[in-house]
Amino acid sequence: MSFKSFIIALPFLLAVSASSPSSSTEHNIFLGCTDPLATPIRPLKVNADSVSSCVESCGSSAIKNTFAYWLGGEESSCVCSTVGPAEEYDIAFPRDGESSCDDHEVAVFVTKSGHSFQHQPKRSGRSSSKFKRSLPPIERDTSCPEPLTACNVEGDSSSYQCIDPQFALNSCGGCIHGEFGSTSVASSAVDCSKLEGVAEGGVICSAGRCKAYRCSDGYQLSSANTCVKK
Repeated sequence: MSFKSFIIALPFLLAVSASSPSSSTEHNIFLGCTDPLATPIRPLKVNADSVSSCVESCGSSAIKNTFAYWLGGEESSCVCSTVGPAEEYDIAFPRDGESSCDDHEVAVFVTKSGHSFQHQPKRSGRSSSKFKRSLPPIERDTSCPEPLTACNVEGDSSSYQCIDPQFALNSCGGCIHGEFGSTSVASSAVDCSKLEGVAEGGVICSAGRCKAYRCSDGYQLSSANTCVKK
């Protein structure tokens, strides 16, 4: 995993108290460690003094699809978001199956459900850091939390990507490269962004179907939310 050599200031905009969280961590799943740059923009800042209180506070939120991001170290911080980590950064499980992240990494948890993120083992040969922060005994699963599906990653048979096929723009309706562990790569999934006539950023995946709302020049939007030639 590649990390930037400068200090990242997370864009905290809102703050809530983390005192006396009421929800249980029984549905929280530790996804792994990632670069601080993978944290979504405009997250909800939580005043938490430990990773466990961070996860519980995010999980007690009324917001669906809540992710918890904990940055350890001397200047620890916690944010919650409805958005999963940026896809260009790997979600890497700690070496040797340990539930811990280095202080320069963000520990990511999903408290209810999530969007798209990739699981990939830590690269071998990564030196051990004495600045290890142990995480609480929250469930760690190599499968995807519901309602996500483990899908193949193109060009990497050892990794899988957790997506929600009901809303994944580039894999709408299923696993576009086949389900992880399946011998069949056949799929009915669609990459909505590559549909003919659809303008850039003019389509979403909803309920497993591509729905266009803006078309390129020479095309017009039909009543079925598709782009057809004029």
